[in-house]
Amino acid sequence: MADILKEICQFKQQQVHDLKKQYSENDLLRRAQEIPKARCFFSALKKAWSEGRYALIAEIKKAS
Repeated sequence: MADILKEICQFKQQQVHDLKKQYSENDLLRRAQEIPKARCFFSALKKAWSEGRYALIAEIKKAS
């Protein structure tokens, strides 16, 4: 098991290293600015409820 985790870590480290070569910090900051703001979760539920649509959060599991 430890060998598998070591392989995963090495792979991810290489992947991050390669991506750092591909994108500059300024590129990432610019792209982050372009991402639309997240919706307010509570407001989205409240709006759905007021429009007569379902406003439900559920998780159904067979077993925990």
